[in-house]
Amino acid sequence: MEKRKILLIDDDPDVAKVFNETLMVNGFKGDFYTDPLLALSDIKKNFDKYERIFCDMRMPGKSGIEIAKEIKTSIPSMRVILMSSNEKDFIENDESKTISDGFAIKPKNFDEFVKLISNV
Repeated sequence: MEKRKILLIDDDPDVAKVFNETLMVNGFKGDFYTDPLLALSDIKKNFDKYERIFCDMRMPGKSGIEIAKEIKTSIPSMRVILMSSNEKDFIENDESKTISDGFAIKPKNFDEFVKLISNV
């Protein structure tokens, strides 16, 4: 069975490391970027590479909302889930609700991350 491909975009290298380890241990395959501009370039070149994208809402260079907009404009069927450690970021931003396929609180441990990846 082919592993499902997931992409994480988060400027925090520690989050990216946990994400990558969690994917591998649980039978998923994925990539991560800590630079949102490089991630966007990869997505546009390889639009069929990923099943879904998890994107931090707050990043330098481009916000998660800006990235989600660009992805949805180019690839409307791509599932983009915005993430933040603060639910208030999503609740207070109407645009995030219309442009993304969902929102997730950044998991604090491996078990939460596995549930998040499996349920979305």
